[in-house]
Amino acid sequence: WLMLRNPASFALDAQAQLGLTRTGIALERYRIGTGRYPEKLEALVPEFLSAVPSDPFAERQPLHYRLQPDGSPLVWSVGRNLVDDGGVPRLDTELGDLVWLTQPIPGYKQWKYENSFW
Repeated sequence: WLMLRNPASFALDAQAQLGLTRTGIALERYRIGTGRYPEKLEALVPEFLSAVPSDPFAERQPLHYRLQPDGSPLVWSVGRNLVDDGGVPRLDTELGDLVWLTQPIPGYKQWKYENSFW
């Protein structure tokens, strides 16, 4: 696959960010109700989401999800480079994944996130 470098990739970015945001909010609602995050995103359906959002960069597969060792969720889209970097946030427009952050990641600075999305 070639990297997507056209205006359509910005639309896909927005679609991925919307799916990540909807999923992040649903995860927090689930946690508030149960005291923990779910093992799988499917547990959010249908009470918090009508369906698990798809990753527009991954041939319409669901967004990626896993619980981290501390129990916090990690949700991501593979992003413009079309490579699953395992939830490593992108630090420029081409490298890394689009990630829903629930807490700071050690070693990363906030300004890197703010300047990495567009």
